This record gives sequence, C-alpha cells and structure tokens, in this order.
Amino acid sequence: MDANKMDERIEGVQFSPIFREDTLGDFKDICKDNYKDFLKLFFLSKDINDYLESKRKEGDNSSKEYFTRLFNIRIRDHFSSSFILISQGFIVDAISLTRSSLEDLLVIINFYINKKFFNQWYENKEEFKVVVGNLRQNVKNSSIFEKEDGEFFDNVYGALSNIVHPKLNSVRLMSTYHPSFNNLDAINLKKYTDLIILSYYTYEIQICNFLENIYPDDKEKLKLIKQTLNDDISIKSLINLEK
Repeated sequence: MDANKMDERIEGVQFSPIFREDTLGDFKDICKDNYKDFLKLFFLSKDINDYLESKRKEGDNSSKEYFTRLFNIRIRDHFSSSFILISQGFIVDAISLTRSSLEDLLVIINFYINKKFFNQWYENKEEFKVVVGNLRQNVKNSSIFEKEDGEFFDNVYGALSNIVHPKLNSVRLMSTYHPSFNNLDAINLKKYTDLIILSYYTYEIQICNFLENIYPDDKEKLKLIKQTLNDDISIKSLINLEK
C-alpha cells in the first residue's frame, strides 16, 4: 500500500481505545459477573492502600513502607490494565501483566524477609538484578507463610507462566480467541478472565496474610478485608492450561 492510500484510510479517524468492538460486546455479555468481582477487588485494594499509607511516616519517601504502598498502587494498575486488555480479547497481553502483579508481590515480601534485598534494591546499582526465581525461593524458605499458601501461589503463578512464555502453548492460545483467525470462541474469553480474577484475589489474600505477620497488632483490621474477600468474591478453581 502506497503512502497516499494509507493517508486516505486514516484521514479523519479519531482516537479510540476500542480496537475490537465486537469482542468487547461479547465480553460484556458473558463476563458480567467477572466485572462485578473485579470492581469488588478494585475497591478492596483501596482499603489495603489506605492501610499501607497508615504505616508510612509523614514526609517519608524512601522506606520500605513507602515503596510497599507504591507497589500496591502499581499492582492495582496492572490488574486494571489486564482487565481492559482481556475485555477486547488480548489474552496473552492481559495475562502477562497479571503475572507481573504477582512478581511485584514477591518483591514486596522480600523487602521484609530479606534485609539486604531492600537496601540493594533501593541503591539501584547497575549490577543489581531482581531474579524472580530467587525471590520465590526466599518466600518458600520463610516461616511466615503456610505450605498451602506457597502451593496456592505456585499453582496460580505457574498457570500464568504457561501462557506468557513464548512457547507452543502460548502461541496456540493466542489463536483460540483472535479475529485474525476468525476464531472468537467466547468460552476461552471467559476462562481466562476467571484466571485474572483468581490472580487478583490471590494477591489480596496473600498480601493480607503477609501483613498480619508484619503487624500482628492489626490482625483484626486485616481479617475484615480477608473476610470480605471470602464472602463476596466468587473464585473459580484453576483451569487446565495444557489443552
């Protein structure tokens, strides 16, 4: 296509964040309950944020408490972006951001269980690397979490990684709901939206469990958030991503 014809195609086009209007319509029909659950998790993340803000001293912008709150906000943004992406069928991209959210959770936890890690992270020297595998192992070796917590996190993180890694399964997954292949099976859209909600739930449960150990005097406050999670959010079991 020559430049003139390209200019004709885009002349007068106004910006819109909606690239796949038909997909968005399908999403609104089949994922209504997911959207309600997402909003509940989103509003609960504000409660978590308010709690974390209470742990920061006025004027502080350099402590691990300060950066924990920033990471919580960043994670909320990741999940919000994931939901926008999945609503238009960008499955792999949505899951990639979702997995990043759980990796950020690992960073938060390591701030507290590994004193050297936060200092090295804050110094931000060129040779310092955040190695997710090491962060996961540190959490597993910590006495803060129960074995079941670690297994639950690993299962969710593993499911997300199976989608994100540029392997055969990931590329095939992309084609299960994509207009380029004329394949718009709404069942797949629903299935992976369930996984995003499950991951968001996982983050909020795990951060509350962790904070209970860091601030034992605040257990009742944090239990209220967890109780809301358990009472109000409909969580689907893990799906089989190998098929």
